[in-house]
Amino acid sequence: MLIPDLAIMTCPGLEATYYDSADLLMAVEIISPASRSHDKSLKRMLYAEAGGRYYLLVDPALRPSAATLYRLDGKEYVEIAVSKIGRLRFSEPFPVDIELV
Repeated sequence: MLIPDLAIMTCPGLEATYYDSADLLMAVEIISPASRSHDKSLKRMLYAEAGGRYYLLVDPALRPSAATLYRLDGKEYVEIAVSKIGRLRFSEPFPVDIELV
């Protein structure tokens, strides 16, 4: 069982304690000093195995903060968006343009 920092689900209105991984659109993990390697490798692998379609990894330790969005391609994630100069932009699975501080 994984508990992301933020989960974007495909089942609006459903209130549950546990969700099926098939309903996970995007898992968002914010790297903390204690979990850096865990978030960057193990969690990414486990979310891919569970079928999470997108994985957003945010690193607030960098200045400006950095973020990378991955999309599931087969059984592995491929990088599809990387923040540049403190701004993250992507169009899938929905449009985002956000300033990272």
